[in-house]
Parts: sequence; structure tokens; C-alpha cells
Amino acid sequence: MSRHIVIIGGGISGLSAAYYLSRFARQEKSSVQIKVLEANHRFGGVVRTLSCGHTLIEAGADAFYGSGEGGEVALALCRELGIQGELLEANPCFRRFFILKGQKIFSIPENLSSFSALSIKEIFRLPLLSPAAKCRMALEPWIPCRKENSDESVGYFFRRRLGTGFFHEVIRPLIRGVYMADPETLSVQEVFPGFKKAERTCGSLGKAFWREKNKCLQRNRFFTFRGGLETFIHGLVRQLEDCELRTHSKVQSCEYDAGWKVILEHGEMLPADDVCLAMTASDASKLIKGSMPELFRELSGISYGTIVAVNVIFKTEDILHPNLDFGFIVPADDRKNIFSSLKWLGKTPDGQHLYLRAFIHGENAEVKDDLLLPKVMEDLRKIFGIMARPCFMSVERYPDVLPQYQVGHAGRMATLQEKLKLFPGLYLTGNSFYGFGISDCIFQAKEIACKISAHLYIEK
Repeated sequence: MSRHIVIIGGGISGLSAAYYLSRFARQEKSSVQIKVLEANHRFGGVVRTLSCGHTLIEAGADAFYGSGEGGEVALALCRELGIQGELLEANPCFRRFFILKGQKIFSIPENLSSFSALSIKEIFRLPLLSPAAKCRMALEPWIPCRKENSDESVGYFFRRRLGTGFFHEVIRPLIRGVYMADPETLSVQEVFPGFKKAERTCGSLGKAFWREKNKCLQRNRFFTFRGGLETFIHGLVRQLEDCELRTHSKVQSCEYDAGWKVILEHGEMLPADDVCLAMTASDASKLIKGSMPELFRELSGISYGTIVAVNVIFKTEDILHPNLDFGFIVPADDRKNIFSSLKWLGKTPDGQHLYLRAFIHGENAEVKDDLLLPKVMEDLRKIFGIMARPCFMSVERYPDVLPQYQVGHAGRMATLQEKLKLFPGLYLTGNSFYGFGISDCIFQAKEIACKISAHLYIEK
């Protein structure tokens, strides 16, 4: 007898889970019926590539990393899907960070901006930092370790270890620009576990640096595809011929009554042995609110942020700013600019145009398009002196898609896993839980597929 598996959500997480489930079932010669339900008209979620003439534009996510466990799984998936020949290393802007303060742009050392290590020499060269801030940083090796083993915020950790000056001038802008989160609520254990480990094992960040200084630091590598990031989605869909893929299939609720029932908005009921909610925790909580209040409370407790991405293309000849360098720019004071971060992505393939993306979150994300676009252009005029009209502009809104891993997130995840034991056959995956990058989502989807597949082996 076939086992019926319903995956709700057709983004990178849901499609990856379906792919691995299908592959495991074929390997074990198990009989399964897999349905993937997507509420929208297309698969892919925030992974979407647009075309403007000969230029490809990413509407949402624009790269994935190939480092660490998640990166290795993502690159392996590319090989399995036969799309590894389309891989390209992403634009250097993903490794080049700048902080905008007033009208000046300050370069940040690459290994600092990626938070992979603390280079003492490079930090002390930062013109952003006052002599007092540098002196406070120099005291870091003598700052006692925190005795409590509980989680703490990114803001508290860096102020405690390196001082208020370093936090306000460097860490705070980078966190708000890169992670689009409040460093006072963001969990340092979830976002920068390496820093917590350095303090715990070596006694200080400075001592950890000197211990590791002779070792080769691994540089984070980011990838995309020649045909845009949506190549990942097309590759997965092509491999899911033995699954039932359905768009325009919005789910109203999930219920358990001697088996799982997935009830669609138009009234159709789908029975299932296993249900995988491959979506944000916020959306998942709405589907189980009436039948699983304990789980609803945990899921609805995960906070989210809204992101707006503004794509802008100029003629190369219209951009004459002498100090313009391509990279990731974050403002020191986000109250003075509409954007939270700005990616200068460089020239288009034909060399005739320049492409940038502005990312907006928080209160500014609520500004309507007709007011938002002039504000973006005003910022570009003030910072770079750009007076020309763009050849292309687009606004992409993503409400409540970016999870905020707040202090205590690990504890919440542990409680969530305990609650899930009350509902066998129900699984959760997506960016809400153990990492929000594309590679993290693929890694988690594979793990969930392994868990579901364990039932297939038992039943054989």
C-alpha cells in the first residue's frame, strides 16, 4: 500500500523535501504518493528571476552560499539535478562591505564583514573608530567571560566583549543592514555561534584570534546560476515527474482524525499519512490554530520582518561617481536613509548598464511604492550624485518572510520539537527554524525527508 505524503509550500524547502523523499523512495523501492501544494501561480517562493532585456534580475533571493554543511548539500544537489554546469560564483559584492556615515563610505575588512574572524590589525585601521573605542577593544583579552550559559543578544555580547564604540560604529550597522534585524533582540548563539564558542573555549575573542592566526581562514563562497537563481527551481521541478505538483492550491487547515486531513480553501480534502509544512512558521501556525493550540502558540511566537527589494538599472555613462565601488553598503544611521542596505552589483553583461538593489525593512517597508521610489532616488542623488533617470525600476514586496532569531530561539526550537511529538506524521521545514539561507533550507529539507523516509523503511 502506498504512503501518502502531502507537502504544503512549493518554495525551495518544499521542492527540496519532495525531491529527497522521491529519491529515497526509489532507492528503497518503497511505494509513495507525494503531493506538493502551492498557493500561488508558480513554484519557487522568494526565488524568482526576472528578465529586463538581456539582463537577468533577481526579484528576491540572489545567491546561496557553498560553505559549511548546508553549502555542501546545496552544491551536491546541483550536481544531482544536472545544473552544476550553470553555476557561477556570485558577484564580489557579497564579500565587500562598506559603511555609509554622513556622505563618506568606509570599507570594512572582508573577514570582519563576514564575521569569520577578528583581525586585530585591520580593525585598528578602521577610520570609523575613535581612539577611545580602539583602546576599549584592546582590553578585550582581559574582559572576564560571562558565567551564565544562557543566550544573550548580539548587542549585549559585542558591547560586553569589545565595547560600545565598536558596537555602534561597526556591528550595529552591519547587523541591521545584512540581517535586517534589531541587534538588541537577535540571538548571538543562533547568528554567531563561532564567537560564543571562541569566548567559551579560549576565554576571549583576542586569544582565539591569536590561536587561529596561522590557520587559513575559509572564505565564504556565494553562488548563482548563469540563467538566474530560478534555475534551482526549474531543476527541482524537472526531477519531480513522479510527484503531483499543484499550484493555485491554497490550504485552509490541517487536522488529525484517525489520520491527517489537508483541507483546501475550496473545500477539497486530501488524506495523508504524513504532512510537511514547508512554509514560514507564521503561515504554518494559521493552518493548525484550531486543532493544535499547543503547537500554534510556539509557532506564532517566532517573529518576522517584512522586506522590500527595489531593483534599479542605470546607463553606465550616467554613473560618474569617482569613489563608487561595487559591494554591499549599509548606512551607519538608518534613520537618514530609506534603505537598510544597498547592493551595487556592477555592470550588466553587455557593459552598457549598472545594476543595484536597495533593501528596505522596518517602518520604511510600509511606505507605498509611489513614495518609496522617489525616496530611493533621492538617497542615490545625495550619496552618489546620480541625477539621471533609471532605465528600469521595480519594487518587490515580501511581507513577513524574514525570521528574526531572537534571544532564546534555541530553547523555543527545543520546546517545538517536544510539542511535535504529540502529532506523529507532522513535520516542519523552512527558514523559520535552523537557518534562513537557501543552503540552510535545502539542508533542513533533506533532514526532514530522512525522518519521513524512516517510516517507509519500517513499513517495508
